[in-house]
Amino acid sequence: MEYNYKQIQLMETAERLFATKGYAATSIRDIGRESKANSAMISYYFGSKENLLQAILDYRTTNLSQFLNEIVHRHLSARKRMQQAVKVYVQKCIERRYFFALLIQVQMLESDSQALAHFYALRDRNVRWVQTIIRAGQANGVFRKKLDVPLLMSTISGTVNHYILNQAYFRKMNQLQDLPEAEFLHHLQRELSRHLDLILQKILFKKQKKAKGISEDSTGSTAS
Repeated sequence: MEYNYKQIQLMETAERLFATKGYAATSIRDIGRESKANSAMISYYFGSKENLLQAILDYRTTNLSQFLNEIVHRHLSARKRMQQAVKVYVQKCIERRYFFALLIQVQMLESDSQALAHFYALRDRNVRWVQTIIRAGQANGVFRKKLDVPLLMSTISGTVNHYILNQAYFRKMNQLQDLPEAEFLHHLQRELSRHLDLILQKILFKKQKKAKGISEDSTGSTAS
């Protein structure tokens, strides 16, 4: 769905308030006050607060799905596709930390919530793109045959979200308090991507058999 400038402005304001103040604690009036719009305009565009939340989910996840679609259709190795998918995910999480903080709240909604059901449907769409990448790697004999894809994605998303939501703590732990915000976010993206690549190597890739008579020495010298 295409959204106009005013709708995007309202969604971005609501996203920030939902993430920082809480979905339940944020009213349509609060969103109107912050975005300098009246409640009638918000109701006209979205109908209700839950519909507004669903629109935010649509707006943010559709963009990620488009990137995954592009990656799937690129002429790349299975490993490169997976690396790019993870890199894009990490980048989007860092750029949209309010949205990913909001997602934690969405998953805590009542089980009969329309917004939660909508989120599950959107997440299933992105899982299918990742499954396409993994199946191609399995068909080529690069990835392991037995993989729990939802658990793999939970490993990725859990690692990224935890780190991003605790940025201040990790800044302190790594003694990066004096690093400018833009440089820290660049550092964060690079290190998360590298760390996840190491995890994926262990989970995804088949173990390579060592050639007979070759030692494990990284220099490549033959065994005595």
